[in-house]
Order: sequence, then C-alpha cells, then structure tokens
Amino acid sequence: MLRASEHEKLPRVYVPYVKLGGEDATRIELDADATHYLTSVLRYKQGARVRLFNERDGEYVCRM
Repeated sequence: MLRASEHEKLPRVYVPYVKLGGEDATRIELDADATHYLTSVLRYKQGARVRLFNERDGEYVCRM
C-alpha cells in the first residue's frame, strides 16, 4: 500500500470512457494521447504505477 505522500507523486491520467474497478477492469486500454504521455513524455515502463481517474468512477492506482 502506498503512503499518502507517495500516492500524490504519481501522475494522474484521465480515462473518460472506461469502467474502473470491479471484476471486469483487470486491464484498461489507454487512448493514444495517454499512452504517449506516459511512455514518451514521462518515459514510464511496464510495472510503473499511475493514477487513473474519471468523474464517474473516481481515482485508482494502477500498474502499467
């Protein structure tokens, strides 16, 4: 589990049309803009943690 200070340092990525959480959300496909931001701009690799959010489902810490 992440401490609050570690959680706040993770980048947030808006995911508008994906149901987050629950049994059917073990994998989430990001759109091209979010993928570019995480992999090319931030240079995150597989296994990195990020925060995904939307107005309907809230925010979740996920692993790439």
